[in-house]
Amino acid sequence: MYRINWGKKSDPVAGLGNPSADLPKTVAYELGIEYNIANQILLHVAGYYRDITEQTGNVTYIDWDGTVTYNTTENKNYADVRGFEIRADKRFGRWVTGWLQFNYMVTTSGDIGRNTYYENPNTQRTSGLADPDLVRPVARPSASANVRFTSPSDFGPMVAGIYPAGDFSVNFLLNWQAGRTETWDPLGTQKLVSNLRWKSDYTVDLRIQKRVKISKLDLSLFADITNLLNSDLWNSAAFQNNDDHDNYLKSLKLEMYSDPEYKDQYAANGMVAGDDKAGDLSSDGKDYINDPNYDHLMYLNVRSILLGCTINL
Repeated sequence: MYRINWGKKSDPVAGLGNPSADLPKTVAYELGIEYNIANQILLHVAGYYRDITEQTGNVTYIDWDGTVTYNTTENKNYADVRGFEIRADKRFGRWVTGWLQFNYMVTTSGDIGRNTYYENPNTQRTSGLADPDLVRPVARPSASANVRFTSPSDFGPMVAGIYPAGDFSVNFLLNWQAGRTETWDPLGTQKLVSNLRWKSDYTVDLRIQKRVKISKLDLSLFADITNLLNSDLWNSAAFQNNDDHDNYLKSLKLEMYSDPEYKDQYAANGMVAGDDKAGDLSSDGKDYINDPNYDHLMYLNVRSILLGCTINL
């Protein structure tokens, strides 16, 4: 609200705070029901809605000849979130416990007013009266599950006063989310919005733990394995620049390139229809795909293993 961002020595002020900006406001509602199934599973079903107003964003002001340019903060963004979730919990059990959850959420957001104001009236007029950046709602459902297998403390044969097979736990955490969407309009038709969906993301994490009690010493040995299956989770940093991003998508054989209205124009620009999905990479059968240039930054969430122990005295 009060910060001033200074430019270089030869530049004027780059950013000004705005103490008159209002604080963002969120009003949330949730309505649900919980039901006990056979004293074993707790079922939770709920719908929710969040109305978000007065969110802040940057607005740029440019003087007559462009020598003075600075950003400030204004209340220019709004959003609303709605959806429902279903969750089943099994919290008690001698051998198996866990939970399962599904979430269906839709978000709509947009900007109010201009993103840039010009002192030059001609530029101000030609730049448009507003920049209504409306993000249309596209659902991106997600699901997660946790399954924990445990063995009782007295399970199996006793060896040297302890149960080697007892107090073992194996915990799986599974996550899935539908692929993100983006607007891909290579012909500049201005008719396509959030029309391209990438491949879904999924991961499996594993935790193995063995608890040992020796006299008054309580020792736990564990191994945490993140991304057990080494799933390929794309990172946008793999694209060198916007041209690299566009060249990749143009090289894919996407279903949208078969649109009868633009099929000939797509073909004239080297875009061929097919069943490829955003997220596919070149392979023996798809050597035509132009992979991102920074392939070393493509997968940053590789499998990792952490070994450790905890001691409770």
